[in-house]
Amino acid sequence: MTKATKPIVPFEDSLGTLDIRVGRIVDVEIESRTHKPTYKMVVDFGKFGKRVSFGRFKRSSYRPS
Repeated sequence: MTKATKPIVPFEDSLGTLDIRVGRIVDVEIESRTHKPTYKMVVDFGKFGKRVSFGRFKRSSYRPS
């Protein structure tokens, strides 16, 4: 029995549709409403504005400064 091969996906339909941007974290605080340690981060994307993002980190070396 042979395995069916997956069709080739064109670049424009996969990675060509991504919009990846780099931002700077301008504010961090610990979110207390979650049962696991979670950080609430305000990320500045310059002319694209500021966004709020939440992240949970397993390493104890990450601390808001």
